Amino acid sequence: MNAVSAQTIAEEAEAALERIWAMYDEAEIERRKQRVRDVWDYRPVDHIPLHVTVYENPWHFTMRDTLEDGEKQWAVAIAGIERAMRVLPDDYIPTMRPDVGYMTMATVYGIPVHWSDDPNQMPGIAHNLIYDMKQVYDLPEADPTQQGLMPECLRREALFARRCQGKLYPSGIDMGGPLNTCKDLIETNLFYTAFYEYPKELHFLLDRITRDMIACYDAIIAAAGGKQNMSTTDFDSLWAPEKYKGYVSDDVCATISPQAFAEFGRPYNSRIFARYGGGLMHNCGPNPSAHLYLDHTPPIKGVTLAWEYSKGDAAAFKRAFAGRGLIYTGVGGLGADFGGDLKRTLDTFRGIAEFFAPDVVVVPCIGIDGASVTDDQIREAYSRLVQVSRDYAEHMRWVE
Repeated sequence: MNAVSAQTIAEEAEAALERIWAMYDEAEIERRKQRVRDVWDYRPVDHIPLHVTVYENPWHFTMRDTLEDGEKQWAVAIAGIERAMRVLPDDYIPTMRPDVGYMTMATVYGIPVHWSDDPNQMPGIAHNLIYDMKQVYDLPEADPTQQGLMPECLRREALFARRCQGKLYPSGIDMGGPLNTCKDLIETNLFYTAFYEYPKELHFLLDRITRDMIACYDAIIAAAGGKQNMSTTDFDSLWAPEKYKGYVSDDVCATISPQAFAEFGRPYNSRIFARYGGGLMHNCGPNPSAHLYLDHTPPIKGVTLAWEYSKGDAAAFKRAFAGRGLIYTGVGGLGADFGGDLKRTLDTFRGIAEFFAPDVVVVPCIGIDGASVTDDQIREAYSRLVQVSRDYAEHMRWVE
C-alpha cells in the first residue's frame, strides 16, 4: 500500500483539510478551550473534558513511514482530525504531533538512530556516547538547532504550523527531557552510579543539555509562529491553556529516589518551565516523587502518565494534587472489540472518578482506531463516557 504516489497522498490530505475548514467553527472551538482553561484552574465546569484521539491511516503507512516522511505523517494526522471533528459532539480541539521519534536530543550529540526490523516499532539510539564520566567535559560545542534531527524537526514544525493557520494546533517536538537525555548519552550502569559517585559531572552534563534543549525549544516555537499556535511546547498533542504551554518529560524519575529527583531532575525541568510556562510533566510511572511534582519553580499544573504503571500511586497523587493538580492519563482505547473495549474503558474511568473526586481532576485520554469502529460507535462511546464525566464534575470541590 506504500506504493501510493506522493501526489496522491498530498491531494487526499488537501481534500481532507478543505473539509476540515468547511466544518471549522471558531466560536465552538473557543468554548471547548475555555472549558479546558477552567478545569486547569479548578473552576467549575459542566463536565471534565474528554481528550479523544481518532487514528486514521487508510494508506496503511508504517510507523517508520510516518516518522521519516513528514507528508505521510501530515496525511495521517489530517485524516484523524477530519473524522474526529465530524463525529465527536464536544470537547475535541484539533491537534497533531510532528514527530521523528523520542531521540532527537541524542542525535544532536551525534548518536545515530537505531531501527529494528519491525517498521512499526519506535526507533531508539544505536549506542551510548559516554562510558567514562570525564567524557562529559569533551562534548563539542555546536549550534544544537543545526545538528542531528533538529533541522528536520524545525522544517516539519514550520510546515505543519503554516498549514494549520493557527486553527489546528501542532505540538512541539519530543525533546525527551534533561534526565532522559542524560540516560541516552551515558552508559546505563554508569548513569545510575553517577548520582552517587559523580554528581559534579552529572550536574555539568545536565546543565549543558538543558541549555541546548532550551535553544532547540526556542527554535521550535519560532518555527511554529509562537506558543499560541501549539498544543504544548513538547511532544504532547493535548491542548494546554496559553499560560501553561511548558512541558517536560522525566521518565527517569520513575527509577530514582525523591532526593535524587529533587537534586538532579526538578531544578533542570524548572529552567524549562520558567521559560515557557509551568504546564505538565510527563512520567509514565511509577511515581516515587509524586509529592514533589507540582513544586517546580514555577509551580506546574500537573502530570501526564500511564495509568497501568501509576495506579499504585493513586493515594499519593490524591494527597499531593488535591485542589490544584491535574492528571492526564489513558483510560482505554476503542478498537475491533468495541463492546469489550468500551466496558473496560468505562470501568477504568468510573473507578478513577470515584477515587479522586472531590479532590483531584483526572482528564481521561481515549484513543480510537478509526478503521475498527463506526461513527455511531464513536458517538455512543462519547455519550457514555461523558455521563461519567458529568457526574465526576458534579462531585468535585471547585475553587469558586
